[in-house]
Amino acid sequence: MIIDNLFIEKDGESVLVVKANHKWFAMMLKHLVQDSVIVRNFINKEELLKSAGLAHASTRKKLDSIFQFNNCLNESFVAAYLKKNSDEQAIA
Repeated sequence: MIIDNLFIEKDGESVLVVKANHKWFAMMLKHLVQDSVIVRNFINKEELLKSAGLAHASTRKKLDSIFQFNNCLNESFVAAYLKKNSDEQAIA
């Protein structure tokens, strides 16, 4: 499992240290074995939707399963990315 939850604070707001662009995903996927998962925390849904895991076609093709987690108690969104087809039981 690879977990990315790196933030800094700028002007009182959380800011991601590293953008989830195609270069970040390429580096993570290089280290991901078939039965493992990348877990990434996003500041908000917009950041998640703009991430290469969803918005970059060639990156998206390398991921067979993507899950989104959030709750009403905070504004962040967590995504789990897998190289294999899976259901929520696999990451629970």
